[in-house]
Amino acid sequence: MKKNLLSPAVAGCVALLLLLTSTGYAQPKSFKISGVIKDSAQKPLTFVTVSLFKQQQLQQPLRSSYTNDAGKFQFNAVDTGAYTVIVSHTGFAEKQEKITVTDKDIAMTDMSLVRAAASLQGVTVTSRKPLIEQTDDKIIFNVENDPATKTETAIDILRKTPFVSVDGDDNVQVNGQTNFKV
Repeated sequence: MKKNLLSPAVAGCVALLLLLTSTGYAQPKSFKISGVIKDSAQKPLTFVTVSLFKQQQLQQPLRSSYTNDAGKFQFNAVDTGAYTVIVSHTGFAEKQEKITVTDKDIAMTDMSLVRAAASLQGVTVTSRKPLIEQTDDKIIFNVENDPATKTETAIDILRKTPFVSVDGDDNVQVNGQTNFKV
């Protein structure tokens, strides 16, 4: 009867390889940035566009999100480094806050947005559109302003659109209704 046993050198190499892959090449830890956006009366603001930029690169956001009904936002899986969070909402002045992620999750202090002045002295046009625009009769989700949509399918984008739900069979509902046109 013949036995196939690994030689001691091969067994040692396999053990060393297993040890290195389990300990030596651990993934770097990522962190979470979260916060709450309120108005000057300290009421939470809904659908505020929150964008995360590298501190010296304010042309293209790394991530964009919007606040929920409680005014909360969150960015997951953020690496260490220096960032700028830019908050904008229709009718309010834009606000920027610099943060540094080092070794723990960041819970930003509540940010208050101030209403934009009612009388116009001049108009300044910026090229940055908010992720969510809310008007009297509709809500617009600007897909081109979400960096993640470059790699997502249309169904993935619809899943994170406000008031739209997609079930496991990819059936789309808007406000719980299925009778709509796209």
